Amino acid sequence: MIVKLSKRLTEIAGRLSGPGFDLLADIGSDHALLPIHAVKHGLCRRAVAADIHAGPLLAAERNIAGAGLADRIDIRKGDGLAVLSPGEADAIVIAGMGGATITGILEAGKDRLAGVRLLLLQPNVGAPLVRRWLHGHGWYLRDEGVLEEDGVYYDILESVPARPGDERLATLYEPYRLEGGKVVSSDMQMLLGPHHVRRPTRTFIDRWLEEIAKRERITSRMKCAQSREDAEKRRLMEKETEEIREVLACLPMDKPSSG
Repeated sequence: MIVKLSKRLTEIAGRLSGPGFDLLADIGSDHALLPIHAVKHGLCRRAVAADIHAGPLLAAERNIAGAGLADRIDIRKGDGLAVLSPGEADAIVIAGMGGATITGILEAGKDRLAGVRLLLLQPNVGAPLVRRWLHGHGWYLRDEGVLEEDGVYYDILESVPARPGDERLATLYEPYRLEGGKVVSSDMQMLLGPHHVRRPTRTFIDRWLEEIAKRERITSRMKCAQSREDAEKRRLMEKETEEIREVLACLPMDKPSSG
């Protein structure tokens, strides 16, 4: 069986580097394409393909059997990290869900994160929620990426457990001064991504220019709102959007695209 990964899954697989993992758990695995690729290419010794829905798991079972990996990839039906035993996995991928869903899975399954060396998280929306959860629970955001596929932008967050007193965790979101003197606040780095602010790519900049245009359309429609609450929402969105615009204006625009 030939496994062809999407651009998004290829990027995630590329981050399963370094010393080989013993067990990769792919939560919300769908058709198990990522675990199959990871096992076949020696990125992990064994894998768990988990999903809460029976339909995708039937497709996953066929794909795993077709790849001849039924003895190395375990199919499990269940909710989030509940499919794992504490300490069982040393790498976990949760991809293709909203940020609130991902943080809910992590919060509910905190006891299953013992022994995990790498979390690869790909929120479709709500990446700031995931960054805040990771930072508040002792996970260091080692790297992050953004890519575009079929007109949609995807965030990928790569995180490792921080050791007690790890200064990287303490300083990651400290206010950061850009060339020209613009200071990027902690909250703005939670929104944009601290690594993106320090090492912007063309894809990252394009993504946020598009987001600014979308926000401007929203606030334009909100100008007709009569309530004080709606007016305040519009004011806050306009203020945040202007802050994003100022940050982008201070970033180099000639960086190569990451996707």
